[in-house]
Amino acid sequence: MVSKNSNIKSKDRKLNHGQLEVLLKLYRYRFGTRQLIASSLSKSNSTSIYSRLQILQVNGYIANRFDKSYKLSGKPAAYYLLPKGLRALKQYTNRDDV
Repeated sequence: MVSKNSNIKSKDRKLNHGQLEVLLKLYRYRFGTRQLIASSLSKSNSTSIYSRLQILQVNGYIANRFDKSYKLSGKPAAYYLLPKGLRALKQYTNRDDV
């Protein structure tokens, strides 16, 4: 979960290409981890995806599923689209299948 003291400002700006790619991957997979999204976007490591996920989460496009027990067992957080993210994806991609 993103802390409220985060340095990311919650402004409704246009989404950039990288953020739209993340939204599209989450739409295709329904749930996705940083590692899954990074590998499907052909990124060498998942830390480059982390800032995109954080910005999308702060602005209400996506949410994550994470429990304290996940940390003990080494499970990653699973991210998923919220209705605002789906509306943004429809708006920016101009696709009927979304």
